[in-house]
Amino acid sequence: MTNRVNEHGYHELAKHAVVKFELNSIVNVSLVNVWEHSILLNLAVEKTDAGFRLSFSAAYGVSGTIEAERLSLSITPGKPSPRVTALS
Repeated sequence: MTNRVNEHGYHELAKHAVVKFELNSIVNVSLVNVWEHSILLNLAVEKTDAGFRLSFSAAYGVSGTIEAERLSLSITPGKPSPRVTALS
């Protein structure tokens, strides 16, 4: 975010990035309030004996944990496409 405000009164955003988590060999999924339009509040990745744990909570919607043997992360500079889905 910058200190500049646009014509609608919102702060201008900068340095956009699309972050993709890919989990392989999932061993456990524990999710509550699954909903397509969730708002992410916190996200954490932990190394476990079995692999990795992705934990997240929401301001609104889905929260929980997913555990997998392998995890890869990719970061692409720029804004996401107008219609980003979990399967993109």
